[in-house]
Amino acid sequence: MFIGKLVGLLLAVLFLFSLQSCSLIGTSTNLNSDLDNLLAEYGFTAIRPPSLLTPPGTVVHVRHSSPYEVGIVCSTIGAVGESTKWHESDSNSSTLAQKASGTFDVTANYLSLIKGEAKYQSVKNIKATLRNVKVLAIYDEDIVAGLKKQSDNCKTAMKAKLDSKTPMTMVESALQADVVYSVDFEDSVSLTGEEKNAILQGLSLALSAKADTTTNYSLLGTGLYWGLVDDPSKINFFKPAELALGISGTVQVVAKGQGATMRAPKAPRLIGPTTRMGKEAIVVSDQQ
Repeated sequence: MFIGKLVGLLLAVLFLFSLQSCSLIGTSTNLNSDLDNLLAEYGFTAIRPPSLLTPPGTVVHVRHSSPYEVGIVCSTIGAVGESTKWHESDSNSSTLAQKASGTFDVTANYLSLIKGEAKYQSVKNIKATLRNVKVLAIYDEDIVAGLKKQSDNCKTAMKAKLDSKTPMTMVESALQADVVYSVDFEDSVSLTGEEKNAILQGLSLALSAKADTTTNYSLLGTGLYWGLVDDPSKINFFKPAELALGISGTVQVVAKGQGATMRAPKAPRLIGPTTRMGKEAIVVSDQQ
C-alpha cells in the first residue's frame, strides 16, 4: 500500500517536471537562440563581436584559423574604390536575412568575452534584436572594374603580405544588420542607475554599439556586420606585375632576346569560399 502511494507520488512529480520542461523548451524555441548556427547553415562565418570593418570587398589576412581571426589589409575603398556598389544577394540569402530578423539570446557568446572583468559580473544575460537585415555581396565584375581605382597604399600593403607569404582573402559577402541589445542584471546584485549606466558604457565598446540608457538599459548598433563569406581566389585579381613577380601561378616573365614579355595573369579559378562553419571570426583593425 505504502509502496503504491510512493510510486504514484513519484509519477506525479515526474509528470509535473515534464510539463515544466515542455514549457521551458517552448519558450526557448520561440526565442531564436543560436545566431551562429543559423549563419553557418548558410555558409557564413560568425563575426564576434559584430564589426563595422568587414563589408564585401575588404581584403584581410588570416591570423588564426581557430578561432578565426583576421586583420584588415585593405578597406573596400582602398581595394576597389569608393564608387564600387554592393549587391543585395540572391533569394537564398534573402531567406537568411528573413530568418536573422528577430531576437537572439547571445548571452553565451558575449558573456565569455566580458565575464573576466569584475565590473561585468553583475550582467545576467544579453539579448540581441536584429533589424534592417541585409546580405550584401560584391561580384567579380565589380572587382575587375575597381582594380584601376586601387589605392597605392593598398598595393603596398598587399605587396608586403605577398612578400611575407601571408595568406590573404577577400570578403565576398556579409550579413549586415542594426541591433538593439537588451541587458539584464543579476537580481542578487543591487546596482544604482549610475552603476548600470557605467556598465553599459563599457559593454558598448565591447559590442560595437552605443549605450542608450533611456530605453530600459539597452545598447544600439547600426550597420554592423555579423557574418561573412570569404573567397581567397579573388586575391588573384590583385596581382599585377609590380606585386606578383616571383609569385608562382600569376605573372610569368618569358625572356625574348634582350627584353622580357609579360604574360597576363591567368583567370582566377573560383574554388568557392573558405568558410569556417560554426566558428566565430575575430576582426582586428590594424594591419600588422
